[in-house]
Amino acid sequence: RLRFPFIHSVRRHSGYASGSVHVGGNIKAELEIETASGSIHVNAAKLPRETEIDSSSGSVNLKVPENSGITLRLNTSSGKFKTNLPFVQPVHSKQYVLGDGSSSVVIETSSGSINIEKI
Repeated sequence: RLRFPFIHSVRRHSGYASGSVHVGGNIKAELEIETASGSIHVNAAKLPRETEIDSSSGSVNLKVPENSGITLRLNTSSGKFKTNLPFVQPVHSKQYVLGDGSSSVVIETSSGSINIEKI
């Protein structure tokens, strides 16, 4: 299990074959996380402008403040998407928008669920 309590670099990439990854805090860097068979947990007081999360067979759990601005794109083969935040999905769009949509978040899973909750 890997933990990154604070990320302040210009770009942070984490790629792991298996095991869970935990990232948290005020994330100022662009964030890219990949796992083959592990869950990904992001507890972000603030999201960077760009976040990419890819998990082949693990769940993705993202916790953000309710007042976050997110444009979310999801791609999952057999996983489910759950959220308790007021995302809006414009007609004929594959994106979900929360607030002003200022942070781009792309989440891909093959067989894992995607959960986005308020902190």
